[in-house]
Amino acid sequence: ESDVLLFLPGGFGTIYELFMTLELRRAYEFVKPIIIYNSCGYFDKLLEFLELSYDDGFSDRVMKDYYYICSDSKDCLDYIDRYYRVETKKRKKEQK
Repeated sequence: ESDVLLFLPGGFGTIYELFMTLELRRAYEFVKPIIIYNSCGYFDKLLEFLELSYDDGFSDRVMKDYYYICSDSKDCLDYIDRYYRVETKKRKKEQK
């Protein structure tokens, strides 16, 4: 029911939910923005792993379009604003 899925530093449950969310997005279950808040580089190693999975061909690079990485709150809020401005424009065009 949320408008945005924001992942903050956390443990196994957070990482499980992040990967589950990415898979649901890949399967077109929803199109909400997914934000990884990389505070103090917390997710750096996880992001390196994702890059490795893209480089080695285990994951499609298009997955990178499904999430946004930020490390400060202003960037995070700006991204949400941009995302919904674009989505609003798309909906208005579709209604015409």
